[in-house]
Amino acid sequence: MNIPPEWNGLVSEQELLSRHSTFRIGGPARFFSQPKTLTELETLLRCAKREGIPFVLIGNGSNVLFSDQPFEGLVVSLAGYEPDLFEVNGNEVRVSAGMNLPRLALLLAQHSLGGLEFTGTIPGTVGGALAMNAGYGRTDGKPNQVGDFIKWVKVLPGEGNAEELGRAAIRFDYRSSSLAGKIILEACFELTKKPREDILRQIRESQDYRAVSQDLQHPSAGSVFKNPAGSELSAGKMIDLAGLRGFQIGRARISDKHANFIVNLGGSTAVEVLSLVSIARETVKRKFGVELELEIKYVSNETPAYAG
Repeated sequence: MNIPPEWNGLVSEQELLSRHSTFRIGGPARFFSQPKTLTELETLLRCAKREGIPFVLIGNGSNVLFSDQPFEGLVVSLAGYEPDLFEVNGNEVRVSAGMNLPRLALLLAQHSLGGLEFTGTIPGTVGGALAMNAGYGRTDGKPNQVGDFIKWVKVLPGEGNAEELGRAAIRFDYRSSSLAGKIILEACFELTKKPREDILRQIRESQDYRAVSQDLQHPSAGSVFKNPAGSELSAGKMIDLAGLRGFQIGRARISDKHANFIVNLGGSTAVEVLSLVSIARETVKRKFGVELELEIKYVSNETPAYAG
C-alpha cells in the first residue's frame, strides 16, 4: 500500500530497524516514523488504526531484538519525542518520555536533584525505562528503580485525550510495570536535593563500573534475562556456572565479560541470538531448575511488542 496522505513528511519506507536498535540487528520496517509532537504522534496512530496497519512503539531500541524478517507495519520511535520538555518545580521534574536517560541524569545534576544517578549508564529513554521499571541490581527495599521516584505518568489511551496516572494507579515490579504496552508521553519525578558534585561522582562511578563489568565494545541489548526471584544467584551467574560464558553461534556470542549479555560481533542475526537464548534457558533449567525470563523484548510480525 502507499503512504496515507496524512503521513506525508512523517513516515519513511523500508527503514532498516538495525539502525534503531542497540543490538544493530533487524530487518526493514514497511513504515517508520520519529514523531516530535503529540499532534504528529496522534496522526500516525489514528491513521494506522483506520487503515488496519499494525504498529509498534519503541524508545531508543536499547531493550529490543527485532526479527530479521521485514516488519509489515509501522514502527514508531519516541526517541525524539518532545526533546526539550524538561521542567523543574522544587523537587519535582516533568520530563518527556523521549528524553535520553544519560542526558536526564546530567540535567538533574545541574539542578542538584538526586535519586536517578543510576540512569546515567542506561542507554534508553524515560518511556522505555518506565515501561520496564529500569534500575540497578536487585530490589532490597531501597529506591533503585525509576518507579520508586514517580509522582505521575501521562499516557495516551487507545481512544480519547491524554490522561494522567498517579503513582497509586501504576504497578511497578522488578523489571516490569503496568505501563508496559501503554503509550507513555511524559512523567513527573519526585527527587531530593543533593550536592551536584556528589551526583556527578556517582554517575562517573557507575560509568566506570559498567566499563569494567560489561562488554561495551560490541552491540547488545543489555541484560537478556531478568534475575530470578528468590534466587541467590543472578541470571548471569547461572549462565556462567552452566559453562556458557563465551559460547557462540554464528556472529552472536554470550559475552566473556558478562554472561547475561549476548553481543553482536558484527553481522549477527536475530535467529542466532534467539538460538543462544534457547540454549541458555534449557541449560540453566536443567542445571538449576530455574526458568529464566526474558528482559529484552522480541519484535516480529508474530510477536509484536508495545503494539496498539
